[in-house]
This record gives sequence, structure tokens and C-alpha cells, in this order.
Amino acid sequence: MRLRYFAFLLLISLPLSAQAPDAEWRTVETESFRIHYPQPWEEWALYAAARIEDAQRRVEREVGWEIEEKIDVLVMDPFAVANGSAWPFLGWPRMVLWTNPPSPESVIGANRDWIELLTVHEIAHLAHLLRPSRNPLRRALQPLLPLSPIATAPRWATEGYATVIEGELTGTGRPNSDFRAAVLRRWAQQGRLPSYGALNSDRATWMGMSMAYLVGSAYLEWLRDREGEDSLRNLWARLTARETRSFEAAFSGVFGDGPQALYRRFTAELTARAMDVEAALEPHLREGELWQDLSWTTGAPDVTEDGTHLVTVLRKRGHPSIIAVYETASDEKALEKDRERIARMLERDPDDVAPVRRRPLPREPEYKRVAMDGAEPSDVRFLPDGKGVLFVRFEPDSDGVLHPDLYHWALAAESVRRVTRLADVREADPAPDENRAVAVRNHHGKSQLVLVDLATGGIEPLTPPSVVTTVASPRWSPDGRSIAFVEHSAGRWRLMIREIEDGATRELSVAENALVAQPAWGDANTLYALVGEAGFLEIRRFDLSTGTSSQLTRSLGAALAPAPAGDGSALYFLSVDADGLDIRKLDAPSQLAGIEPIALDPELAPAIRPATPVPPAPLEVEHVAESRGYGIGRQEIRVQTGGGYFPSTSNFEVGLSASDVVGRFSSLLLAEIGGTGDESGYALASAWRGWPVEVRGHLFTAEHEVSRQSGCESSVIACSDDFYDFDRQGAEVALSWSRFAGRTLRLSAEAGALLEEVESRDGTFDREILFATIEPRLRRSIGRIRLGLDGQARLESLGGDSEASSRYLAGAGALLGYGSTYISIAAVRGSVDESVSPWEQFVLGGTYGSIVPASALSTRIVSPALPIGVDFGSDYQGEKASFHFGGPLRAFYERHRLWDGDASKDEWIEVAGLETTIEIAPQPLLRLPGMALRAGVAQILTAPLEDDVQWWIGTTLRP
Repeated sequence: MRLRYFAFLLLISLPLSAQAPDAEWRTVETESFRIHYPQPWEEWALYAAARIEDAQRRVEREVGWEIEEKIDVLVMDPFAVANGSAWPFLGWPRMVLWTNPPSPESVIGANRDWIELLTVHEIAHLAHLLRPSRNPLRRALQPLLPLSPIATAPRWATEGYATVIEGELTGTGRPNSDFRAAVLRRWAQQGRLPSYGALNSDRATWMGMSMAYLVGSAYLEWLRDREGEDSLRNLWARLTARETRSFEAAFSGVFGDGPQALYRRFTAELTARAMDVEAALEPHLREGELWQDLSWTTGAPDVTEDGTHLVTVLRKRGHPSIIAVYETASDEKALEKDRERIARMLERDPDDVAPVRRRPLPREPEYKRVAMDGAEPSDVRFLPDGKGVLFVRFEPDSDGVLHPDLYHWALAAESVRRVTRLADVREADPAPDENRAVAVRNHHGKSQLVLVDLATGGIEPLTPPSVVTTVASPRWSPDGRSIAFVEHSAGRWRLMIREIEDGATRELSVAENALVAQPAWGDANTLYALVGEAGFLEIRRFDLSTGTSSQLTRSLGAALAPAPAGDGSALYFLSVDADGLDIRKLDAPSQLAGIEPIALDPELAPAIRPATPVPPAPLEVEHVAESRGYGIGRQEIRVQTGGGYFPSTSNFEVGLSASDVVGRFSSLLLAEIGGTGDESGYALASAWRGWPVEVRGHLFTAEHEVSRQSGCESSVIACSDDFYDFDRQGAEVALSWSRFAGRTLRLSAEAGALLEEVESRDGTFDREILFATIEPRLRRSIGRIRLGLDGQARLESLGGDSEASSRYLAGAGALLGYGSTYISIAAVRGSVDESVSPWEQFVLGGTYGSIVPASALSTRIVSPALPIGVDFGSDYQGEKASFHFGGPLRAFYERHRLWDGDASKDEWIEVAGLETTIEIAPQPLLRLPGMALRAGVAQILTAPLEDDVQWWIGTTLRP
């Protein structure tokens, strides 16, 4: 659950609304919230709405600040993962709640109610970060920068504080979880707790981005215990005081020293406690044999029935994931090769010393499949015969919303077949003797078990879908008679067994406050599962014939994801290490005696789990009014500015933008003032996105004084003659459509009409243009290699006072790259009948503004470094090559030439430089219109402006 700061907007390239504006959105209001949701999510949204007011009251009492503004909440499920976000804009706060529930073994799996945990955490952000400054100047500037001074606090403080609140008010959450204790303990034992500088954000280490929540919350609890219950409230009060203070100054005034110095003390104490835990456990450990030393997030393994092969997903930072199938037997060839290498080393130098090897030699997979097109695999399971693997990939629908689907990989044939399509199924486990699998389906905020036909992809419900009951990790018994799974109900996770024949369900006994996850069958009477207690995540063996259970592992960190070999020879599992997850192995697990518990001093927390708190009362359920259709939404108006400097123009745009929070209807009223050169005037543009096809309208009046461009020279045609200076007014109506066709292909199309009146020195005339555009975009990746193809074709029918004619502009491009760097090339060709008026011929140079729609400037060949009108012609040819450095910045070379029909082609006009273009789709959640930011510097390499160096920066706005 991330709090995104305002500066992050520059990196946004997709709308925040994942479920499209044309979905059947509805709204339900409570006293403090407007909750907007697509109709299929109604049950989830109404469940949250009935409890959200009490959640806010409890959070406000705990934080010590009452939220004065009404909060808009969006309910959605864009990526089929558990998450949410809070946007603490003073005067117009927002929340986004993602409905997909977390799995029990995840970092947020410890909860008594996912909706409660999610809403409490996000409301905590708002109650914390909506406290305004008491400084008069900052108050006056609040409309321009609608953020509290607390928003300047480091991420570990804001995320850590919301995490503290989630633990206090739910009695569960990360502060009371075994997962947080295991991570803090193991990282401390290995000397790998993050430095203060890395606590905020660390993408280079495994789980580095989670440390703001896990370590940040523990650090804040330590500070509160040190200075008293009111100390954190005092910190926020000092940070919002009339006297402006930095976070460090506010912190020091409460805690007596700076945050970095006290953090060092905190980590020292935590490390001491973690080492005390290690000393107590060391004589009694059962961590198994390290079978494969890995890093980053290794997927849960599975083992074939005969125990000869193991499959898992290997993940590595900056690399695509790999499904790897290993032989479980010792790699004798690799061992012999290593022995021979050491023997040769000692033979060459008898005084040398052979290396100590405490970790196994890396194993090479017998089969492997590298993720393609950014589709990360998960949930790998062998088919009963061991010759195929089921796995899950998340695939986009036509709106780009991701859905987990099931795939079958035939190992020998190296072929992959998609089993389901947009079915929202995951964690599939195949039946031992039939062509079907049991799986989890999380759909529209509801969770259930389903049966999947592996031949047809058909789905059959096994349990009813439920908002309040979550299911996870179903596993078919070896005899095919029952299914083990975990179920979250009545406030905790439970280990369940369901009989296939009659549907009878029974619960296996675990401790009341224990977490249970990831069941796996040994034989028909033996079940293994992950059980979390007292801050330790260990594997437990359940004997179904006697109804008893015993602990099998005792580790310094955690033991996860048990995977027993079907022949009973071994139990494989994941172990937690600061570098990532390793695979370990216990031989003959059924013959191992159970491990007796060890009592540890509760004062060792947070290196162990804190004492279980008295559970707070459940959130009070309140009556919720009838929901209503969303309609055009509640329009929010704000001042909008834009403009910039280009060689062809300098301008400042100011006006009003309006949109609803979903983005169904948006408008932009703009005036361009103080401009020089091209395009000044007024415009009103609107867009309706409540249908599958977007409808846009654009009214405009503008004045073009191209001959007054900055630095205009007589060698530029439009500068030496004022024939391209004119006034215009008109209207555009356009329909646009864009859809994903699978993961790799996106198709966009547009059609519309432009009517305008143009007044020039040669008189007044009307223009009529009908236009249609299609743009396919293909992106593929094979490992880290990236491939892409782009196309564009635009056809226009010209009418009005000009001679009836047609014009086309078509182009194609390709890219090839590795990782985040790539090279792209593009070529464009256009033509119009040379007998048309000069207004309908192509003109080279300049860029687009916000006042005039693109269809009115469709003859303009954009090149920001060149002045408008450096060349004209009825035919155009352009080429461009770019090198992209891994971000928005790229180096480019481009060349253009124009000519008239059968006349000889003009010489190429060449330009090279550096540029960046950041396209930001409309962000209705943030009350921002669509925006394109252009910036760059370039040198003109050929006549008529050879050796000129130009720079530019500016924005273009759209509703």
C-alpha cells in the first residue's frame, strides 16, 4: 500500500483508473466517503462502505486528527494483487482500494479481515497526512501545493506510521505478524538490516522496498516505547507548526536526537535481541540441507510423484523469470568436475589450500523456460505423470486490466498451451487421475474454489464465491478423494479438508492465534503445512489418522512452501535469507520426530512476535444508503497552466480543467496569453469516455503569426513571407478507440471531422477535413531482448473551398534493445495532390500546442528544433533513429525532405540532438488533464540553418 507523492506524476504513463470509465460505475455515499465502483464489485464495495465510517473514527482517535474533507474512494482490481493507495491532497483527498485478497503467506496475509486492514491502513495515511500547516504562508500557498508538511517526511515514517496504526486498530497486520518478526530477526542476525539511507527506498536488495513498512513500523514503535505514548503525535504536531521545521528538526525536538543517530541505536538493540534468539535456538535447529543456494524471490517448489524432479520459478532482479525443472539426484558430473579443478589447483601449487565449501554447487536445470513479453510465471505444479507443468501467467484484457490464467507446459515438446482465458484462476493443482485441476478464483472481490477442465478451460464452481471468506492453496490428495486448502473465515486462517464425493468439510486443529498456509500432501494420511506462531514460520506435519500434528523444522529465519516427494523420500521447502529464498531439503520427513517448542522471553520482540494483543471489537456495521448510477460524475474544477519555449513560439497557457474522479467526462478551457510566434487564442475541449469509443469535441479560435517566430531568418520560407500568418476558428469532433489484443499488441484507431474558417492575407476560406487513423503497436521480449514494431496510417478527405482531394501520411518503425536500453528507427511518407492550396500542403517544423486540435495541424511535420515553415511541399519523406538510454532521455538523428509532385526532391534537412517526451494520460484521480512534456536540445546539420543550436521545453494539454 503505497503513498505516491506529487513528483511521481512525471513518471506516470497509464491512467490510474484501471477498470475503464465506460464500465458500469456506481456510487454509494456515507457521511465521510463517496465510494465509486464498477457494478460487479458492488458486494465488496457495500461491505466496505458499511464499516468504513467506524474505521475512520477509530483511526482519527488513534492519530489525533479529524479529517474534515469528504473522501472519494475508487474500488477496483487492476492487477489481481492485494494493494491500495492514499492520496492526501488537502481539500480533495482520495483513496484507491484493490479488492483482490492477499494470500496467508504474504507480507499482509496476517489479518482478521482484509477489507478492515486495507481501509484502516489507507485512512491512517489520510488522517496523518491531511493535517495542514499552521504557518500562514504555507496556508496561503495551499491551493498551489495542496500537501501537508508531513508529506515531506521520509517514506519510512509515513508508511511505517500507517503500519503501526494498522497493528493497533486491528490486533493483526504486519506489526503482529510472524512474517515481520522473521524478517527483522534474520536480517539482524546476518548484519543486513538496511542503513538509514536505504530505509526509505532500496530496489537493489531483496525486500528492500518493504523495509519502510517492516523496519519503519518497528523503529516507530521503539521510539514510542522510549519517549511515551504521545511522542509520535508530538512529532506530527511539531512538523505542522507555525514555525517551519524540517523532519529532522521536528524529530530531534521530540526524541532528543536525530532520526539517523537513534536508528543506529535501534538496530543495535534489535541485533542484540536477534542474536539472543539465535543463541537460544542454535542447539535445537532443524533447518535441513541446503539444496540450492538462490537469491531474490524463488517460487514455491513442487516435486514429482517419484521424487526425481523439482520445479520452481527463479527470479532475479532486472532479469525475466525462469521456470526451472531440476533433477533431484546429486549432480555427480558437476561434483567430479569441481574435484578435478581443485586437484589441478593443488598440483600447480601444493602450498595452496582447497576452498571450504559450505554451499552446494549451482545446479543446472534439465528444462527451463524463460518468461517472454514480461509475463511473469507463478504457481508451478507438475502434472501427475511428471511430463508437464501447470503454471499461472497474468494476461491483459482489452482494457489492459490483468487477469491470472492457467497455462500447460509440455516439457519434452517445449510447447506451451493456454488453458483458460481471463478466468481469474490461480494456484491450480491437478487431480491425480483426471484431466482437471482445482484452483482459486478471486473475481470481483469474491474468492472461491473452482474446478478447471484442463482440456477446454471450462470452470466449475466448487465453493460459492464470497467477499468475507477467502480461500488459498488448494491441494488434491494423492488418492483423489479430498482437497486440502486454507480458508480465511471468522477472523483467521484455517486448515481445511473437503471431501470430493459429498462436499463434507472438516477443519484441522492449529493454535487459535496461529497463521496457517501452503498445505501439501505427503500421503493420503499425512499433510504438511506452513504454520506461524510466536514470530516463527515453520513447517508442521499433520497426521490425519490420529488427528495430531508436530513441528518438523526449526529455523533462524523461516521455512516456507513445503513440497514433499510423492515417494516420501524427502521434503523440500524454501528458507528465508537476506539475499532471498533458498531451497532446502529434509530426508525421510515422515520418520522425523516432532520438535518441542522453546519458550522465549517476550521482551525479545520485535525479533519475535509481540504478545498477542487483546483483539479490538470488530468494526461497527452501519446502514448504507442506496447506491446510484455514476452518470457523468461529480465535476471537479481547478486552475490549469501550461506552455513553454520552443524555437517557433513561446507561450503561457492558463485556464480551467474539469473532470470527475473516474475520468468519464473531462473538459479543458484554455487561453494562451503572452505568446510570440505560432498559435495564440482560446479553446474549449471535452472528452466523453462513458462508451467503449471515446468521443471528443474541440472548439477553438487562434491566431498564427509564423513570420514572428523567435530568431526567424529570411532563409526560412514562412519567415520571409507572411502568407502563413492567419487567423482561424473552428470545431473538431472525433471518435477514438484503443484496445489491447493480448499482451503484445495494441490497436488504436481514430476518425473524425474538422470544420474551420481561415482568414489570411489572401482572403477568407473554409476548410473541411474528414480523417481516419489507425495505429498498431507490437512489443515482444525474449529474455532481456526487446523487439517492437509500430505502424501508423492516416487518410484525410479534403473539402471546403479547396479543391476536393485526399491526403495521406503513413509510417512504420521498429526497435531492438536489451534490458532498458534500445535503438529505434522510423520512416514516414506522405503525399497530397500538388494542385491543392498551400494550406493543405505539408509544412516542416515546430510542434503542436494545446489550443488548436491536431487534425487542424495535420499538415505539420513536427520537429521542435526547426522553425515552422522551413520547407513546404505536397510530398514528404522523413526518417529518424534514436538511442534510448533506459529512461525518457534519448539521443536522436532525423532528416526530412519535401517536394512538389514530379519536381525534384529537395535536399535533406538534418537534425541531431537529445530529447525527452513524457506522455501522461489523463489522471482524473489527481485532477490532471492529459499532458505531453517535451524537452530537448539539438543542432541543425544542414542548410538553411546549418550549425544552429536550439533548445525547447514545454507542455501540451488535452482533456
